[in-house]
Amino acid sequence: MFTQRAIGLLSDARVHREYSSKVIQALSLSPNPSPLIVRFVRTVKPVLTEPGDIDAYVLALAETSFLEAWLYQRTYTDGDKTRERLLRKIIEWCLVRALASVVFLTLYSLTITAVRPPQLKQLLNLPFSPYEQTVLHNLALEPPSTLPPRALSILQDLICARLIQAGALAHAVVMDRRFRGVP
Repeated sequence: MFTQRAIGLLSDARVHREYSSKVIQALSLSPNPSPLIVRFVRTVKPVLTEPGDIDAYVLALAETSFLEAWLYQRTYTDGDKTRERLLRKIIEWCLVRALASVVFLTLYSLTITAVRPPQLKQLLNLPFSPYEQTVLHNLALEPPSTLPPRALSILQDLICARLIQAGALAHAVVMDRRFRGVP
């Protein structure tokens, strides 16, 4: 209840929009930050320019409504580095559910618990633009070191299933071979 009231107070026009980064950071510390961040951004409508703020907002959107997060990344143009970063974040978020636990006050350790099946199902069924498809393939072919092997395997299977679903069986076989390192 207190946090809902706090959002109302922070949404006051007298609060400078230049403090929105600090507000988003503060909201991120709450036990369930996603609805608070989404409500703050929708109410105040700050111009999100900092990558950390944009990332926090898109991941909060993904927690509350995966489709809204997907549509938000589409507000950026193809080829925009921000859009590629958001796409990667959304896809990685679907693949890895991590629990952060504070270790030695400043270090964080991540424990992989599970994937997000409902969101993976949406990824399987969503129509992708050619740009989104390219980013998805590049993520699987050049995964970040933070992506666990199990999540990478799921991502590769997702890509092959999408290709088969689209009737591109030959392309699915080619991609499967590339994933396995077979020429």
